[in-house]
Amino acid sequence: MRLIAVALFGVITNGLLWAEDLERRYLIGGQPATFFELPFVVWISDFPRRCFGSILSEEYVVTAAHCVDGAASTIRVTHISWLTYRGHAGGVRTVKAVIKHPDYDPGAGGSSVADIALLRLSTPFTTAFARSVSLPTEQEWARVRTGTMVTVVGQHSASPSGVGRVSAPIVESPSGGAASHLHIAAATTPGDIGGPVLVREGEDWKLVGVTSRADPRNVRTVAQKVHYYQDWIAEHTGIGRFQGVTIRLDNSSGTNCVLEDLLSLNKAEVAPGESGAVRIAGSPLTSILLVECGRR
Repeated sequence: MRLIAVALFGVITNGLLWAEDLERRYLIGGQPATFFELPFVVWISDFPRRCFGSILSEEYVVTAAHCVDGAASTIRVTHISWLTYRGHAGGVRTVKAVIKHPDYDPGAGGSSVADIALLRLSTPFTTAFARSVSLPTEQEWARVRTGTMVTVVGQHSASPSGVGRVSAPIVESPSGGAASHLHIAAATTPGDIGGPVLVREGEDWKLVGVTSRADPRNVRTVAQKVHYYQDWIAEHTGIGRFQGVTIRLDNSSGTNCVLEDLLSLNKAEVAPGESGAVRIAGSPLTSILLVECGRR
């Protein structure tokens, strides 16, 4: 944002600065971010609008459905590294198919309970800078609640990549609010729509929301809960299809056994002649399962 615009048009709202110029609107109170920090973030351009999206896989990007309402036949998806290394090969892709959630109501726009869409790319990103973002496991999602600090991604004028991030808490939904919405005390603006809402798990970012509606004057952001739509995402992309799968052990060994998923740390103690189960963190093909039975 321009300092002149701040001086002339800045307003202090709940201790945060809100400002707007005539050309762009920026994430309020955030800090610049690089494509090394957020390698899964993309711009979605359908002139004259511009939104954000997140790479789920080589083929798919997730964004807000109303970002692509009435979109032209050609939608461009640009990796944020392209703004730093302008014109590098593999940084821009077109969209083969737009898949909006069937419950999305175009008339409601960002107020819709299903303002989420998948973009299938014509060709995968080939830039070495692009990475996909992870979806949360059941155990990780269980830790996301009112008061949890999340990272909201949006535009930032001081960033070479054009992208910034701000940390803010999840707040209680208003009375009658949709169960599929996350309400966050962050002052995003319309230019930040479609961007990711993230939590940090160790060294990894986990995608918990997609920014759907911005209300900077009231310092409030509404996002779609990605976890709420994970079955739908899996149906179309295969991503996360095995998250939350139950693995069962029938114990016929005659001794007590422990079944444990070493990724989620979920475990079950199974007595002789009984059955037990754990919910795994990922695919049965990639999970690390431990079965340990005692001696007679």
